[in-house]
Amino acid sequence: MIDGPPQTRFELTGSGASPEWLGPRLLAGCALILLHTPLMVWLRQLWNVQGLSVAQSVVTPLVIAALLYLRRDAVVGLFDAAERPDRVGAWVMCGGALMAALSVWTGAIVLLALSAPVCVHGYLIWTRGRQRVADVLHPIYLLPFLVPGTYGELASLSGFFQEAAAQVATWTLQAALLPTWRDGIVVITGATYNTVTEDCSGMATFSALLLYALVFSFIFRLKGRHILMVLLGLIPLALLANGLRVACISYMLYHWGEGVAEGPWHDGCGYILFGLCYTWLFASIHAFASDASQSAPKITTHH
Repeated sequence: MIDGPPQTRFELTGSGASPEWLGPRLLAGCALILLHTPLMVWLRQLWNVQGLSVAQSVVTPLVIAALLYLRRDAVVGLFDAAERPDRVGAWVMCGGALMAALSVWTGAIVLLALSAPVCVHGYLIWTRGRQRVADVLHPIYLLPFLVPGTYGELASLSGFFQEAAAQVATWTLQAALLPTWRDGIVVITGATYNTVTEDCSGMATFSALLLYALVFSFIFRLKGRHILMVLLGLIPLALLANGLRVACISYMLYHWGEGVAEGPWHDGCGYILFGLCYTWLFASIHAFASDASQSAPKITTHH
């Protein structure tokens, strides 16, 4: 009797997972995607209507993809054979799902964006384990930057930035011995009025500074306390820079009128002052990265 050719048996078990867990994982993944569908629909509409004014929001997915590429070994490791589900991940995933459900019910787009990385984090821990997920968490938690700085619930935070800019500008002009006082978000210098609008609140630039801080902290592998110091330092720095920008515009308005204040120097002041913020940001990240490399133990080989 002649035996036939050997037969190969294929089983679809999903990256080494046991078949009994494949169904629940697929159902959980689909449920999380459906919960965040309103965010994707809203972003598509926003990008189509607003264009360049939400450039950071459009670029954020590309930034996340680039950072994941830098950690591609860790990403590939996520597809290795998985062990049994991690219950901690299930709890994190459920917490993110509750956040998403609440945001869909209340129409809170920012909360929905915040729930996205929590859901992804929990799902990966649940299906892949905690150790494998650690190196890809940083890019995942950049997902909230899909929402531009002055949209959704962030619009109320923009009001704080407007008030702060007006106050810093008032103090600066008073220090320059100009007759200045503040009425809400209006800086009054002599007979001139300069209103700090939402577009001039500095929220968009501050959001961009935060994004770059997190991105380059990830690239240079800064320690957690160093990342926190950089982020905390950005808050007063951004408020001061925008307040000084408003003060410069009010100064030009007082001395030379609207023709000069609304001319090229209107945007030029912002480029200069926020350019200094970016300089401080990159200098501080470089300094922390240098300290970390110098303090790292050196391995010597004796022959």
